[in-house]
Amino acid sequence: LDKFDILIIKELSANSRLTILELSAKAKISPNTVRSKIKILEKKGVIKGYRAILQSSMMNLEHYEIPISLQSLPEEKVRQLEAWCISNPNCIFMIKTVGTWDFNLVLVVENHNRAQANLDEVRTIIGPLIKEYHLVRIVRIIKYDYFTMPSLLP
Repeated sequence: LDKFDILIIKELSANSRLTILELSAKAKISPNTVRSKIKILEKKGVIKGYRAILQSSMMNLEHYEIPISLQSLPEEKVRQLEAWCISNPNCIFMIKTVGTWDFNLVLVVENHNRAQANLDEVRTIIGPLIKEYHLVRIVRIIKYDYFTMPSLLP
């Protein structure tokens, strides 16, 4: 990635609705070059897509995080948990971690009871393996930024 690629990625991660002309002005390169660079970044998989970031509280929805620590990680159970998350419209995010927690699930649901119901489903999949978990309501997201590589900025 060159400095223009990084700048384009940074700007699009902050506002994916920027036009080619706006990006061109910010990067100080031609619109054709910006268009070409974006196509290459998409083709390489650096840019995976463009999404709206929704404010769930404005839609009367609540965010919950469930960090989970397991006693062991049988591959079959991991696949079942992944399949549950992929097929569950309330599960918007799942990551495998190293450290205190093995997985972190993020849910968007109507209320605490729905969050608890989703947690109960998770417990039917991996219940006996769970060492520790928490059901945490996220009341405010202060920063949501996909670009966290300031050292790469020109």
